[in-house]
Amino acid sequence: MVTTTPSPDAVRWQGPSGLTPGSRKIAKEAMGSSIFVRTLSTFGDFYTFSGNVFRQMFTRRFQFREFVSQAWFITTVSFGPALLVAIPFCVVIIFQVNQLLIQIGAVDLAGAGAAVAVVREIGPIVSVLVVAGAGPGTVTELEEVS
Repeated sequence: MVTTTPSPDAVRWQGPSGLTPGSRKIAKEAMGSSIFVRTLSTFGDFYTFSGNVFRQMFTRRFQFREFVSQAWFITTVSFGPALLVAIPFCVVIIFQVNQLLIQIGAVDLAGAGAAVAVVREIGPIVSVLVVAGAGPGTVTELEEVS
């Protein structure tokens, strides 16, 4: 009894019977351009990127100079706009908090109440300014590297 090894083409799935080679090519192109396949491809790219980042997190070489450079860049880009927004915003918040404290008779807490209110309200605004100001520059720098 002689057994023959099937050819690699015979092992692969050929699709439904009755398809001509031209219709197989069209079906393959249609499947490759479907939104489902593109979505899975995007998720695959994301998880590949995440895996590479996770793997490189534990290497011994920490780029301290690059870390300081990026931190300084973000500080210089976002400090000016954050300060320009924070000063008038703080004045308005402190005025409103003081008016409220005067009405309820707790003027002694004016300093602490104003500080808590300012820190709580300014935090999200500064975060937005940092992301909006430093994000495009960082992306541009990453594009230049790759």
